[in-house]
Formats: sequence, structure tokens, C-alpha cells
Amino acid sequence: MEELTEELTTAQMARQVGVTQRTVQRWIKSGELQAKPIRSGYYAINPLDLVEISLPLRADATPKEKRLSYDELFDKYIEVQFDLDDLQHRLGQAEDKIERLNRRITELTRERKTTTTRRKKRDTRKLLLYDHTPWRAFARLHGIPESTVARAIKEQTLYVERGDWRSGGRTITEAFDYYERELFYDHFHTHPKFESCEDCPHKLQRGGKTS
Repeated sequence: MEELTEELTTAQMARQVGVTQRTVQRWIKSGELQAKPIRSGYYAINPLDLVEISLPLRADATPKEKRLSYDELFDKYIEVQFDLDDLQHRLGQAEDKIERLNRRITELTRERKTTTTRRKKRDTRKLLLYDHTPWRAFARLHGIPESTVARAIKEQTLYVERGDWRSGGRTITEAFDYYERELFYDHFHTHPKFESCEDCPHKLQRGGKTS
């Protein structure tokens, strides 16, 4: 039978017979494995020699028993090649499955983002009550700085109603009702910057209306 020759790196040899790359390098250095350097990192070897040197041996085996015939080595080599081809095939199938899963994950993520973007958030705000007025707008109407009014609210000289309303497309969280507008007038009508409006002094009259 014609001697086989194969060009392999030490890493490829190690993978074929299931040993470390350092072990293969030791075999070559010690001469146990006949390997001829041919180009950078590659060696020309008889793959049957590689199979033979990697086979486990019994501790009580005689020197004659330790060496298989050429035909036996060739059969072992073919068996290893078949196992390697099978592993590569299964690895290819696994990689295909992983790729399909990654594509599906990407599609699901894209669909979820699209659905989230299209879904409108439900507006839970209520309309601002008819007798409520945003206090900042009320302060500006009467020429009083917002910071001055905010300080009075903080000191509890004035009070505000708090909620989650909408008015004119804006969100209102603090407002004056009719009573708090009257307090505002009583507190600020003597202020140097105070400006009256047509509803001043905001006193509650019969029927629940303010003047």
C-alpha cells in the first residue's frame, strides 16, 4: 500500500487525535513522530504515524504488540477521519441553528419595538375643573412674580389644589380654586406690582359664582 502524506499544522494534528498541541510538538522534537517542515507552521506527515503514536497501550504490552500493522493503522485512520467529518457536520448544523435563532431574535426584537412605538400611551389625565385656574397663569395675570407666589405657597400663606389635569394641550398639576383665588387677592392686592383683572376681588357670590 502506498504511504500516505498529509500537510498539517501541529494544532490540526492535535485536534485530529485529541491531544494538546504541546504534546504533538514534543513528539516531533523527540522524533517519535516523523514530520518534515514544508512551510511556515506546516509539516508533511504520514497520518497513520500520528494515529499510531496516539493510541493508548496496555502497560504489559510487548514491543511487538505495541505496533499495529499498516492495514490496522489505516483502518484506525479512516475511523478517525469519519469521526472528524461527523463532528464537523454536526458542528455545521449547530451553527446553522444558532444563526436561525439569532435571526428570529432580531425579528422579534424589531417587531416588539415597532409595536411599542405604534401603541399610544393611554391618557389618564382629567380635564381641568371649570372652577380651577393654573396658579402660575393666575399670578402672571395679576403681575405677581411666580417665585413670590411659590414662596407664599411653601409658607402655607396660600394653598393650591394638586392633581393630574389637562388644559389646552398642557398638563396641569397645581391650580387655584375659587377660594384660593380669593385668598390670593386678599394677600397680594396691596403688593406694588399687583394688577387687577375684571374679576377682582374674586369674592364668592350666591350661586357659586365669583365676581
